[in-house]
Amino acid sequence: MAALRRICCPVDFSEASRRALFHAAALAAESHAQLDIVHVEDGGRHVPVVFAPPAPFPRPASRRVDLEACVREADVVAPGLSVPVLLSGSPGESITRFAREMGVDLIVLGGGSRPLLARLLRESVVEEVLDRATCPVLVVPPRA
Repeated sequence: MAALRRICCPVDFSEASRRALFHAAALAAESHAQLDIVHVEDGGRHVPVVFAPPAPFPRPASRRVDLEACVREADVVAPGLSVPVLLSGSPGESITRFAREMGVDLIVLGGGSRPLLARLLRESVVEEVLDRATCPVLVVPPRA
């Protein structure tokens, strides 16, 4: 793999994305790469909720606070390398467009969350990113 100058780690504040963030931060520290911690507010997809999720989704006002908390977590491993990025739109499309336009060298995603609805949503985003990405993508499995 070529030298990493810029890493993108999309987060949805789940355990899976926090695992991915830890690995992305370690890679950023090792290669002194900028770490873009990206959260996408999904404005383009409406998913019917058949049952209540096990935990409430973050309120819009708290997403910015949660994103800043992710930056603080990453700064423990990779001090000064993390940048928060808040996007709006379809997650897979927004992530890959950001990566392409910003010259990202690697996208690091979490995979394999447990609850069925969350797993289906995450896998569709992971699959879309894998299909659309123009750079390498690292999917961090649940047991990593």
